[in-house]
Amino acid sequence: MYTYVKITDAKETNFFYAIIDFSAGKMVLQQPRGFYQKAICEIPLAKISHLDTTDFFGVDGISFYYEHSLYQFQCYGLGVVEYLQEHLTAVAS
Repeated sequence: MYTYVKITDAKETNFFYAIIDFSAGKMVLQQPRGFYQKAICEIPLAKISHLDTTDFFGVDGISFYYEHSLYQFQCYGLGVVEYLQEHLTAVAS
């Protein structure tokens, strides 16, 4: 799944286009680089906290905290938020 990600920590805020994948109990974020992908991070689903859905001016989103950083995903494509909810809400339950 491709979408934009906003990651905010105590020092800075970063925005980037990412490929989101789930495997082996982790969320994997990668940046597309032609035929190759640059790994951004692997987030163990068990360590995600404060999972929340948002509505920003009518646009659905989902956010969570991991290691003192806020990860935010807005609906920039068909089914992005639903895809994230499907994989993340099972962990939060």
